[in-house]
Amino acid sequence: MTNTQSRIEPGGISFEAREFTPSDIFLCGQCFRWRKEPNGSFTLIAFGERINVEQREERIYLWGANPDSFSEIWSAYFDLDTDYSVIQQELSSFDELKDPILFGKGIRILRQEPFETIISFIISANSNIPRIQRSLETISRLYGSQNGRLEDPHYAFPTPEQLSHASTKDLRGICKLGYRDEYVLKSAKIIANGDFDLQSLEKLETEELRSKLQELPGVGPKVADCILLFAYGRREVFPIDTWVTQAMTRISGHPLRQREIRQLAGKTYGHLAGYAQQYLFHYYRNGGDVLTPKTKMDERNRLIEK
Repeated sequence: MTNTQSRIEPGGISFEAREFTPSDIFLCGQCFRWRKEPNGSFTLIAFGERINVEQREERIYLWGANPDSFSEIWSAYFDLDTDYSVIQQELSSFDELKDPILFGKGIRILRQEPFETIISFIISANSNIPRIQRSLETISRLYGSQNGRLEDPHYAFPTPEQLSHASTKDLRGICKLGYRDEYVLKSAKIIANGDFDLQSLEKLETEELRSKLQELPGVGPKVADCILLFAYGRREVFPIDTWVTQAMTRISGHPLRQREIRQLAGKTYGHLAGYAQQYLFHYYRNGGDVLTPKTKMDERNRLIEK
């Protein structure tokens, strides 16, 4: 790790909380299955492990992690080898990013499991974060494997094979996917059958990978860009949704089409466009652009306590 010092704890691993705020990371719209616990920590099952993330003053504790899983999984997942203070300093040279970076200063872009990311963002089309969270939790409960005590169950996201046995009736009715039910089931079957190798996609250049992802049912340009950024680590990618469109329209001073926004973001922010997108999305989605300086920090504190 370049900017944190880790140490072994009884039951987990801890490291310095530099540019790492759990609420910023888990509430900024890049992931949907971190569950907030009564003590303010967050729990997730991914990569075959159940992990709990808790902030105590200036340290982050990963309960359930061990030295091997930390080095092989969680360090990359939390992008811990990236010094976000350098990124923030560079992006703060743009006036329009100064407030968003201050508002979301603890954001880190996660490196998530490709299959879960694909299904999550297929479901995200024309939806909102609470609804997406509920749908994914229901899918995990119906088709995933349980990890946890019976009185406090947590479920892993289903594998492609597990989800390929779902029914469109249950996906539409119980999981509340609406018209996305067929997209989810067809994509799961394609991947489960081996017709779409998620691991081999790592080798593709970004443009080729974007085109390949759009061969899956329900994956258009915006969903493909989210998958590129959040599952395949393509940090130059700038996903565009309603909030980002609003932000870029405000920044440019006039309405922009998606193609124009993508070109402007690439030209302006370059290889850091994905980081800029997350700061802008989190800031505008939470109304930061219309808040007073004091209210901005009150809202940030509300998110942390939420």
